[in-house]
Amino acid sequence: MNERAPPGVNEELYCVCLDAGTRPEETAIVKLINAMDKDRNVAGCCGEITVDKALAPKNVFYNWYVASQDFEYKVGNCLDKAFESVCGYISVLPGAFSAYRWSALSPPELGATSDKRPIVPYFKSVTHGGVINPFYGNMYLAEDRILALELVCSRTAANTLKYVKNSVAVTDVPDSCAALIKQRRRWMNGSFFAQIFALWQGLLLFRIFTTRHSWFRKLILMNELL
Repeated sequence: MNERAPPGVNEELYCVCLDAGTRPEETAIVKLINAMDKDRNVAGCCGEITVDKALAPKNVFYNWYVASQDFEYKVGNCLDKAFESVCGYISVLPGAFSAYRWSALSPPELGATSDKRPIVPYFKSVTHGGVINPFYGNMYLAEDRILALELVCSRTAANTLKYVKNSVAVTDVPDSCAALIKQRRRWMNGSFFAQIFALWQGLLLFRIFTTRHSWFRKLILMNELL
């Protein structure tokens, strides 16, 4: 039986992505939901992911691979994601720790079975039902980048993506050369082809200009993609 929530209670549905090995702080997920609750245009958001120092405190200072990743995460969060958040388009909401508004992933006006829903390309690598070419095979290694693009380029809303700096989660990271190379080979392959796809779809196919964003926002998004 479906009953409507009492007046003043938010009925919006949200989807939270969390990797095994990633541990959000006590109120981290609540802060992500609050960010979307305060602004209806925010279709998805992510927090700060940092190295789990409690798991191996000595590794952060004495293991070069762990220390370098700790620095990389700090730069990526404090500089890259903070700037992209101002523009309204974060190129990747990490699947390890992020949250989405369900009505943005699957807009009701498109119908529950429409292939034009932003969530459809996210699962395309496993639902295509045939042989996938090398370009798309590599691109869908970074399916979270594709989802970010689809949300911002949606024609049904002026979707933006946000970085919530005070929402923190810790994660375990590779502590050996072999493990790090294996992880980054997948990340770099996916991100390279996904960036080409974003440039092609967003600018060359003019998808940015068919959204409901203001023209000022469209110009900002165009410059960010370039």
